[in-house]
Amino acid sequence: LIGNLLAARKQVLGLTKDMLEQKRGALLYWIDLQYPVGGSSMEPASADRLEPVQADISEIESDIRRAETEAETVGGLVRGLTLAQIATQKLSLATAKLRYYSLKHGVPVMLPESEQDSDARSGTSKIIVNDASQL
Repeated sequence: LIGNLLAARKQVLGLTKDMLEQKRGALLYWIDLQYPVGGSSMEPASADRLEPVQADISEIESDIRRAETEAETVGGLVRGLTLAQIATQKLSLATAKLRYYSLKHGVPVMLPESEQDSDARSGTSKIIVNDASQL
């Protein structure tokens, strides 16, 4: 995490240097360059906003412990399915911890937006199969 933050900071400083050089070069020819940045600051969350996330983390951890105990008592296909469930729950735990720490420290996490998320937000949906003629 620290390495990624340092790499991101280095990239930001490099881009800032390049933008300032472009701005200086543009001033020689009386060209007005502007670099607008859309965004907002994020404040660290209060304890009442962190409580539900902490509860989710605790619930997921207890589910993992319960599934690990179950995996020790069974074998074969059931054990394989239980181990797959544990792996999925560990991924959910990592995501919940990412959310907790991003809220706690006020660091926004930018995740790639899926088409499904953007459609849900815009209120539009795509027709996957046009089966109205089949009725």
